[in-house]
This record gives sequence, structure tokens and C-alpha cells, in this order.
Amino acid sequence: MIKKKKLTSTQLYLFTLVFFILCFMFIFISPAIIGKSYPYKETVLNEYESLSNTTEIALVKKQYNPNKKIMRLDFAIRETCILQ
Repeated sequence: MIKKKKLTSTQLYLFTLVFFILCFMFIFISPAIIGKSYPYKETVLNEYESLSNTTEIALVKKQYNPNKKIMRLDFAIRETCILQ
């Protein structure tokens, strides 16, 4: 007779944790393996971009504090009315 070993909650937790770590590492390392780089769009200050049909957002202020290692980004949101 074949006995099935039941997974305890601790073993299940560790299996799930290891699975997520391996998936994260694969996603993190895959650009280096494949040789692909991802382009990052530089945001221009005070230039509005559409979020939806009626909402636009713009980056108003960008500051970096190297002492505290904090970046501050201030955004402005405006709604546009489309009259028909």
C-alpha cells in the first residue's frame, strides 16, 4: 500500500515562500539573461498626460534628498470637460 504524506501548514508555507522567491529571481534576472533592456520614459515637468478621457496629470515638482534618500514628486491633476 502506498502512503501519501500530508503536507503540514509549515511545509506548505515554506514551499510557497520558496516558489515566490524563485519566481521573483527569475523575473529580476531574466533581462540580464535575455539581453533585453527596458526603456524608461523621462517625464517632462508641467506637461499633462491623459489618465482617462476626462482626467489629465502632470509632474509639477521633482526633488531628491540624498541625506534621507527620499524622492519627492508633486503632481497636478485636472479634469477636462468634453462638451458634445
